[in-house]
Amino acid sequence: MIDKIEGNLYYKIGKYDIACNLHKRGFNKSIKRSKNRSVIEFHKLLSKDYEKLQDYPKSIKHLKLYMELKENWLDKQSQKYTEILLKENDILNKKNKISELTELKNELIDKRNTDVLSGLLNRRFLNEHLECEDAKLDIKSGDLYAFMIDIDFFKKYNDRYGHIEGDKVIDKIGKIIKNTCIKDNNIAIRYGGEEFLILLKNIDYEECIKTAKSLLQQVNELNIKHEDSPFNTTVSISIGIASNEDCKDYYNLINNADKALYISKSEGGNKYSYFLN
Repeated sequence: MIDKIEGNLYYKIGKYDIACNLHKRGFNKSIKRSKNRSVIEFHKLLSKDYEKLQDYPKSIKHLKLYMELKENWLDKQSQKYTEILLKENDILNKKNKISELTELKNELIDKRNTDVLSGLLNRRFLNEHLECEDAKLDIKSGDLYAFMIDIDFFKKYNDRYGHIEGDKVIDKIGKIIKNTCIKDNNIAIRYGGEEFLILLKNIDYEECIKTAKSLLQQVNELNIKHEDSPFNTTVSISIGIASNEDCKDYYNLINNADKALYISKSEGGNKYSYFLN
């Protein structure tokens, strides 16, 4: 704990080499004492230290380990807490306890299904959702649109500015997607890497296009410099749109949206394209 506090103080005053050494010492102590939560936290601190020291390979290495260990820890905690609480079912006030357990279970499921970086739902949720009966009904009834979204030339951005700055971009775009689209049972997912998937329900074509234009505009208004983009001076996104018309299932719908996204990307990005059979 002392190494962490001292290291953080030196980090704040710009003495990153000292901060890094203190954090490494605390990291090694945590490993010897098997303090898993501290090990996870020190990975995050060391990633920031190495970023300031411009040792980007080590910074990325610790950041990846932090994210992997944090996700594993959350999964283990989810299972552990659920098991402990389920054993308490036999108390006198059984109804109240069951209600509490259900609420906690839902909370843990939310954590398990949430992407840590973007705050959106993750692929695990999508895979489970596509197999449920409600999803199978959605594809056959009402208006349903899928947006496949990709950050334009994101690899070039990471190569120039570093993965930590790239993560900040994912976080900001995730917030825009969440604020714009999470309503009326819509679903927004970090599909993988720099890709996102949005499933919009019960809207018409005009509102669908309005939403796409709004997303493009809001990302442009972030005004995040992207000097290596061959078409834009700032970070932008591309969108592929498809509807459930003539789609057999969700996989078909998502695949059509992905085809439309490819068109947007091939034309320089920062635009939306609509899939037509």
